[in-house]
Order: sequence, then structure tokens, then C-alpha cells
Amino acid sequence: MFNIRVITIAIVIDIVYLRYGKALIINLPTYSSYMKKLFFFLAVIFFLGCETDLDVKAPYQKIPVSYCLLDQNESYHFVKVTKLFNGDLDANEMAKVRDSSEVDVQSIFVEELIDGNVVKTYSLQDTIVSTKEAGDFYYPDQKIYYFIEPNLNASSQYRLTVDIGGDEPAVATIGLIQNTNVFQDVTWQRFRPPGIISFASNGDLTDLEVAVVPPTNGKRTEVNMYFTYCTKFLDGSYDIDTIRYELGSKVILDPENPKELAFRLVEGTFYSRIVSEIPDADETPNIDHRVPGIIFFDVVNAGEDLYYYMEVNAPTSAVFQERPPYTNFENGLGIFSARTTFNTIEDFSGGVDGFNLNQESLEIMFEGEISLLDDDEKAQVSGITEKGFLNGQPFCN
Repeated sequence: MFNIRVITIAIVIDIVYLRYGKALIINLPTYSSYMKKLFFFLAVIFFLGCETDLDVKAPYQKIPVSYCLLDQNESYHFVKVTKLFNGDLDANEMAKVRDSSEVDVQSIFVEELIDGNVVKTYSLQDTIVSTKEAGDFYYPDQKIYYFIEPNLNASSQYRLTVDIGGDEPAVATIGLIQNTNVFQDVTWQRFRPPGIISFASNGDLTDLEVAVVPPTNGKRTEVNMYFTYCTKFLDGSYDIDTIRYELGSKVILDPENPKELAFRLVEGTFYSRIVSEIPDADETPNIDHRVPGIIFFDVVNAGEDLYYYMEVNAPTSAVFQERPPYTNFENGLGIFSARTTFNTIEDFSGGVDGFNLNQESLEIMFEGEISLLDDDEKAQVSGITEKGFLNGQPFCN
């Protein structure tokens, strides 16, 4: 709450100084005349009877905040709906209270449009997920809405409508990312049967380079590689784990006519991540040994609305820079966009069961730096033999 009289006085003094500053310095009689007028004006302000306090908290409105990413390669499609909230407490405190964000949704549905005509309508159901990790908002239980459709049409448009009882329902319409062969570049041909991948050759570590042709209507493409391994224990049990390697994320300049994008995993990265992320065998209770498994890739693509939403909400290094919220909803906030993922096991004919490491790459895991010639490269794999990988052992099954 602010005292409006104090604010007004400050404004008046600023105006008088800016307008008559020079006169106050060179003409004392003028100064006396202006001061009489000023005091009279201030007296009027103090004694006029009206509202004297300014409430900076705006009247509450029911505004839905919705998040949904449609992927035609998935069967279940989810929508998270919250609401704007206000109150007298700190916003960080209110965000952790479930009632602050959770909203009674009166109507929520998705429509498929062809040439602007509705051809199918999906009424969404609600469910509770209990896996929300600790963060700024309440957890672990959150309500979400979903519908089931394993065959979304990439040529159609989809319209999401969310009504929480406000003045108008929130509405957004999008197109999907097209299903195209992202693995058509020749760099993938060397992985075809027998399905071998290499991170070392002739006693040296090597880079891994691949190129993808992004699907039409995508705005950003990300490539990830996964290495699976098995830990076997003395009692016969086992765990299968995965290390994720990020090969990078790049912007598609022309979503309607995407060009090939190159991605690279720097030499030694494959092994240095194993050294840093897998515990040593002597630090793993009851371990018998470990077995290296397959490698596979996925290509994740974001639609234009999702790309711009991510850009606006990305951290900025600029001091005190305010950025407006990005949303593609009318009468609401949030994001409704498309995302799709292609992976080498399901979408690449040469990666049905994933890719196996070539023998030289495997020897580094079993023998360590003695397999390499260069001292700097030896340092990059130092410690890998402490992880417990054994040669000639079957994978977990």
C-alpha cells in the first residue's frame, strides 16, 4: 500500500523544479511567488477528501495457464492446467500450496481440424501423477488431463480449448511436425548391419559425427546418444543403467524446407563420462562385474511455438532485463505446441537392436590406457578399468 498524497507531493516538487529551476536561482521575488502557489496547492491535496491509499494488487481474474505438447508418435497426450494466483503472501510460498495453482476445469477438449472444419473431438479425462519432483511448485501429486490417440494426423491442425469459468475459455491452434526420415544422411550408413559403432581406431580416440535432416515444421532439433550397461551382483540380481550423451541442439532456419544439421561427440567424451558417472567396482556393494551393452540415438524436434517459448524463458545474463511472457493461447497463458522424437531402434532400419561397440572401443573399457598411444588420450580414459567391466560376459537378461 502506498500513500497517494506522498507520491503526488514528490511529483509536484519535481515539476516545479524542472519548470522554474532557473528562476529560483536568479530571481528571489519570483521564488517567493512560486512558493506561495506551491504551498496552496499542497494544502488542497492534503485536505481533499477521497481515497488516500493505492492498492497495487490487481483484481483477481480466472486465467488458465495450460501446457501441452502433441507428439504423433505417442499414444497418450497430456495437458497440465493451472491458474494465475495472487494474494498477500510471497509468491514462492503460495506456489507450494496446491490450492493456489490447482483449478476446477469446467471443460477441456482437443479438436482435429482439416481445412478449418472439425472432424474429431477428444474430451479429456483427469488423473493424478505422484512423481513430481521437488521444485518451485507443489509436489509430488499433481492433476493432469489426457486423451488417447495413437494415430494423430500430422497433416491436420489441432485446437485445444480450456474453460475454467473465466470470462472466455483459453484457445490455441497448432499444426504438427511431419514424419520424415531424419536418418537419411550418409553418416548413418556406417552403422548399418552388422551395427558397429567406434570411439577408437588404430590406437587413437576418435570423434563421432552424425548429421540429421530435421522433419518439416520443426524449429529446433536435438540429438542424444545413450550407452547402456549392466551391473551384475553376487546374488544373481542385476541392474541395467544408461548414460545419456547430448550431442547438441540446433535451430532450423527454414522449418518448411529444413537443411541437414551436423552433430559431434568430441573424442574421449564417451569414456570420460563413464569414468565420472559410473561408481568404481570397489565402491559398489556386492558387485560381481559389469557388462557393456548397446548404443542408440534419438532425435528430438520442437515446434516453432515451443522453440519461442523456450527462448523467452531461457536464463539471460543481462542485468535487470525484463522479458514479456510468451504464449500462443487466446484468453490464457502457457504453451500448446508440437514435439516429436525419432530413435534409431524404432525408426532406423540399421539399428533394430541398437549398435554394438567395435572391438577396439571395448578393449579400452577392459584394458584402459594401455590400448592408446597418445599420453593426453591416456589421461582421458584413466580410471576406466576400475569400473569392473569384464570381457566375454553375456549381457543381463
